[in-house]
Amino acid sequence: MAEWKKIGPVPADKNEEVWNKFKAIRNQYYGERKHFFKDLNSSKKDNLSKKEALCEKAESLKDSSEFMKTSDALAKLQDEWKTVGPVPEDQNDIVWKRFRSAFDHFYARKNEWFKQRKQEESGAVVKKKEVIVGLEALKSNETIDHQTLFNELKSWQKQWNDAGFISGKSYQQLNKTYQALADEIFNRYRTASNNQRNSNQKEHFSSLASSTDGQKRLQMEERKIKEKIAKFKDEIATMENNKSFFKHSKNAGAFVKQFDDNIAKATEQIAKAEQELKLLKSVKS
Repeated sequence: MAEWKKIGPVPADKNEEVWNKFKAIRNQYYGERKHFFKDLNSSKKDNLSKKEALCEKAESLKDSSEFMKTSDALAKLQDEWKTVGPVPEDQNDIVWKRFRSAFDHFYARKNEWFKQRKQEESGAVVKKKEVIVGLEALKSNETIDHQTLFNELKSWQKQWNDAGFISGKSYQQLNKTYQALADEIFNRYRTASNNQRNSNQKEHFSSLASSTDGQKRLQMEERKIKEKIAKFKDEIATMENNKSFFKHSKNAGAFVKQFDDNIAKATEQIAKAEQELKLLKSVKS
């Protein structure tokens, strides 16, 4: 408008026409400008609502203890925040600080939790190493009876489980050593236990053999053992047959595992019974 006023007069017969044309262009400009800023302000208000909704989501997550899952969720909120346009100037810092505050609160808790867990893991490593030393000493004890061996093993296993959580390479290395020792000690117990049971069983059969009608009583015992074996074999055959019916059912995995577990137990009972039969026959001959 200032420029317009600087320009000199135009011919009188054109004055009104030129003025009206200039005024129309000017009014159109200001009208479009008004609509532009109206739409811009409306868009900023919508953006503010969107960012406030993101603040609420972040605040709902800030006290979560699922640190890895929540970290991923917050990262997605950050990405979504970046896609939202500007908000009213007087709200920009306020809404950003609110959003950032939820993040700062969560990550402060997360860092403290991992710091504490690291300290706890250090203590757990010491305790688990003590268990390994104890198992190595137990393994080296050749004079201990098999039942005491087993009880000591269970005690060390409980101490291992109670020692606390450790992760990463420390866990893998210690656990490998622990499992190897525990397996070796348990196998030693199982062998000794089986030997003891066989010895007791053989002594029982020898006692029967030396009693009145010893051979007859051994035959009766033999028949019972064979019937037991036959019974378990029938059960296995039935379970194998039933398992085939469930293979294609909705919960096939759970059913099949249950059948397999029961079949394994029955197979173990057959092995024990066959060992008994072998011992009995050695007494008869």
